Amino acid sequence: MAVLTNTINSSLLNRTETLAAVCQLVAGLYRHVLDEDTLERLAAIQLSADDDFVLAEAGCAGGLSLMQEYGKGPDILGRLLAASNDFHDLFVGPHKLLAAPWSSVYMDKGGMIFGQTALQVKALFAELGYVIPEGRAEPSDHIAYEWQFIADLQKKIALAFSYADGNGANQYIEALGCFMTSYFNPWLTEFLDKVQDNAQTDFYRGLAMFSRGLWSLEKDLLADLGNLERAGLKES
Repeated sequence: MAVLTNTINSSLLNRTETLAAVCQLVAGLYRHVLDEDTLERLAAIQLSADDDFVLAEAGCAGGLSLMQEYGKGPDILGRLLAASNDFHDLFVGPHKLLAAPWSSVYMDKGGMIFGQTALQVKALFAELGYVIPEGRAEPSDHIAYEWQFIADLQKKIALAFSYADGNGANQYIEALGCFMTSYFNPWLTEFLDKVQDNAQTDFYRGLAMFSRGLWSLEKDLLADLGNLERAGLKES
């Protein structure tokens, strides 16, 4: 069995598990139309938690505040309808999308969906056992699937840590770094700018702000995981 030659700091493990859960939450917000249950879940998150490293990040705190405020006040059905219209205008259609949610639109020549980037992302997903729920009906490089893939990799890293599996941790840390460097980081700024600039509701402006903060935390985590990997995760 592989063992970790470095003691895994409990704080690093907690960050890995926490960010996996947050990425999964964000993936759902990009994939599904906003509903009342989601607003209630977001409202239950305490902004005043002093020990919450996610909300210590200004973008995450500001973005969550906007999303929470959107769920307050009268005419919740009207707010949900406005959010649904915003969601479709930004990410779904039928008209020209204001913030196309596929990386190939930003990274491939011609800006087409189902492009070379989408095929490469699909192959990487398959290699690591991640299957998108819609199968062939949706390009694999949708922003929701990419956030979920990051979440799944971090869950696997955390599990490898808990079993002192150095080889497993190495494999998933390397996969996370490769994916973020090659397929996630290059297009996220332009995409989030489009969401921020074109959203008609504070909910999706807040989601863009929160996503920027989460992305920053993810890059910090990846750097720390990479340092740990270089310091020595090896076979016993």
